[in-house]
Amino acid sequence: MNPAFGIGIGTGDAERIDPAWSFRLTSPDACADAASALRQKDWTPLPALAPAQAVVRDLNLPLPEGAASLHDCDAWYAATLVGNGEVRLVFEGLATFAEIWLDDVKLASSANMFRPVECAVTLNGHHRLAFVCRSLSHRLSQVEGKRARWRVAMIPEQKLRFVRTSLLGHMPGWCPAVAISGAWRPVHILPARIPHLRGLSIQTSLADDVGRLSVSFDATSVTAQTIAWTCAGQTAQAELRDGRWMLEMAIGGIAPWWPHSHGTPQLYPLDIKIDGTGHAVMRIGFRSFEIDPGSDSRDFRFIVNGAPIFARGVCWSPPDVVGFPVARDVYLRELTLARDAGINLIRICGTTVYEPRVFHDLADELGIMIWQDAMLANFDYPVGDATFRAELRQEIEAFLSARQGSPSLVVYGGGSEVLQQAAMLGLPTERWSNDFIDGELAKIVAAQRPDVAYVVNSPSGGELPFVVDQGVGHYYGVGAYRRPLEDARRADVAFAGECLAFANLPSRARLAKRRLDAATPLEQWKALVPRDRGADWDFEDIRHHYMALFYGADPQRLKAEDFDRYVAMGQAAVAEVMQAVFAEWRRPGSRTAGGLVLMWKDLAPSFGWGIVDHSGEPKSGYYGLKRAFAPVQLIVSDEGVNGLRLHVVNETDQPLDVLLTLDCLADGRRPAASGEHAVTVPARGHYSVAATTLLGAFFDATYAYRFGPPAHDANVVRLIDNGSGTLLQEAVHFPLGPGDARHDLGLRAGVIREGESFYLKLAAERLAQTVVIDVAGFLPEDNYFHLAPGRDYLVALQALASTGTPKGTVSALNGIGKISF
Repeated sequence: MNPAFGIGIGTGDAERIDPAWSFRLTSPDACADAASALRQKDWTPLPALAPAQAVVRDLNLPLPEGAASLHDCDAWYAATLVGNGEVRLVFEGLATFAEIWLDDVKLASSANMFRPVECAVTLNGHHRLAFVCRSLSHRLSQVEGKRARWRVAMIPEQKLRFVRTSLLGHMPGWCPAVAISGAWRPVHILPARIPHLRGLSIQTSLADDVGRLSVSFDATSVTAQTIAWTCAGQTAQAELRDGRWMLEMAIGGIAPWWPHSHGTPQLYPLDIKIDGTGHAVMRIGFRSFEIDPGSDSRDFRFIVNGAPIFARGVCWSPPDVVGFPVARDVYLRELTLARDAGINLIRICGTTVYEPRVFHDLADELGIMIWQDAMLANFDYPVGDATFRAELRQEIEAFLSARQGSPSLVVYGGGSEVLQQAAMLGLPTERWSNDFIDGELAKIVAAQRPDVAYVVNSPSGGELPFVVDQGVGHYYGVGAYRRPLEDARRADVAFAGECLAFANLPSRARLAKRRLDAATPLEQWKALVPRDRGADWDFEDIRHHYMALFYGADPQRLKAEDFDRYVAMGQAAVAEVMQAVFAEWRRPGSRTAGGLVLMWKDLAPSFGWGIVDHSGEPKSGYYGLKRAFAPVQLIVSDEGVNGLRLHVVNETDQPLDVLLTLDCLADGRRPAASGEHAVTVPARGHYSVAATTLLGAFFDATYAYRFGPPAHDANVVRLIDNGSGTLLQEAVHFPLGPGDARHDLGLRAGVIREGESFYLKLAAERLAQTVVIDVAGFLPEDNYFHLAPGRDYLVALQALASTGTPKGTVSALNGIGKISF
């Protein structure tokens, strides 16, 4: 049984030929062909096939004389093949200008790092397989083409628009100077006896509980008398028509695939029998999907299986932009961490790379929707050139073909900020786009994946592509444009395809490991901070702005005088902003239908945009978003003179019988007013109530009327399951702002063990703001949270590298010192 049969490479590991590879670097065009390259003696054996930059890093290889980076080199790979008979050579990704030889015969050449290359050859004994990825810099120096209608400030090398390669490494200010060269995706050598279903088409749809499956492939792929398919317990015979084996199935009683936030991501095995011999093809799901523009065509709301979905997540960053691993465990770790944060949508932006099939398989399993951009960003691409256009079309067709049947793929976009770039430079409307993005690409997607929505570009949809109250926008009002939190409502965001980029600080332990502190030279520190090329500010300035706004701090002075507090306050500010913005957008009454934070993970050790650091450790923003993304959500909104309102959002398919409680605390400990209210929140519904309903009388919970000095400084709201008494959610509102005062909080912490699981038991006598758990070898289930007095709080500690009892510290932003456990 062969998993992923016929999709891309389609075979099991045991049947592949896995030769030993060797590697060498040369100056550009030093070897014209494989024969001249193989005559050289300075080949380095590789432990495994890898991109050139990973080889150089891991084996500490020098660059040829005169080369400033790998882009100035030719990267050669060679292996000896031993065997007899026909084999398929499948190169999943060669960056970027590649040539392939078997012995002295040139098999193929490629000028697209995203498009797979396949060759059929016949072996007869011993053969030498070699390929080279030519110097990108040298090839760019030879590129000529039609002048662009606009220039792109964030990418110094304008000629990259002519080349089908990633922009990673070419965008100074936020991306490390990586040089993607060589075999950046696997090479497969497959005996011809392994069946390969050419032209395979798998399409699914769902109506009510009936799943429809359409499968076909080129009849010349296999020699067979009978073909049968099995899915969800039903088997049917394919028919041979017009040179293709074809099947249409209607399967009743299908459980739909849901994003994990709203249900179970149900998958079904799809198997084929060729003359009675069975093969596992893949797992597929059935779902319906559309984007609802609303009655006035201004909205952008996901509808999955007939249900409106608030889509929330991140713009993706690859796990490793040097090694580009494809191992399942690497992606499982990353995507599980994303799923556990409540992320139900990931956008792969046009500035990055296509992810491998294993990424999409795991997204299917974990219930995470995928928005895939074409690898197009900002440039005025030469789509009028027939060769470039054909290359781009084949690249996209190959991607869609290899991801057929994947229910997690819900949106395919025509790229990132192409329309915005042109519009912001003042070009007229007719020059913002091109006929490929506007027309042909939509047809390609409709033909291969009719269940996937096409979006012309991100952002797009308004009178100007970058306005945020129509279609999909990139919202940086709160964030880079330093607007107050109220702007998240004022901007009337329809859908944020990007938002909330900050220079996010990693943990204090991570900073200490890298010896980064107040004494670090400014130039060294700032080199780790993302910025827009040419701007006179950076994203640390944005974090500093909200530190000052929330806490009244002078960040630069604080950094010099109390570095630990500077870090804690910066982490707290980011978590507060992210949680507050998504609370506003998920509030009943908001028309915002989703938002994606820029971005998932730092591309290098830095103070990057990632909510996860380069090592995979969550930062403060991760935990703020985790609370804001929960399927059962408690939201507190300050409506000024209209008072405090409490909202419960229930995305589950079951009603919630809950108790809402409110304590208005004076001095963070003494209730000045309290109340509670029982309610049943319908499945996939919400409920809103005024604080006065719980309190039974007027109390200035928002301190809007200011009749005298404040009577309280915090509102603590809890959502409790009425049946079990379990605390579902807790939210804290500060009517006077969080402030900068510090107190003796009576904070206590102790480790509890239950079987093989560890928990940290926390309690405080006074409201503790932004509690930080620092524990080596364990991942806290929650962190950077407010801890109200009057209850114990158990935080699960997931073991990572440690097998002993957890040991660490707990601190709070408004507390004095740390306590150990």
